[in-house]
Amino acid sequence: SYLGLSGPFQNYLQNLLPLGSTSGAPLNGVNGMAGALNMGQTAMTGLQDMFSFLVYMMPIVCGIITDIKWGQFVT
Repeated sequence: SYLGLSGPFQNYLQNLLPLGSTSGAPLNGVNGMAGALNMGQTAMTGLQDMFSFLVYMMPIVCGIITDIKWGQFVT
């Protein structure tokens, strides 16, 4: 799911909402980039790095919390 979300996440953050669109997708027959927030490349890179960090760290953190709460061999 990480690889499937990386591209759309980048487009959504970096690019401007296409004219006439309410969903972020370009209208039919119109060439354009999908997007919505128009945060620019710098903000997009920071949020993408944070997303990557959380994707890899949350299973470790949650595993430690689960082992402490329920025991190592229960879960």
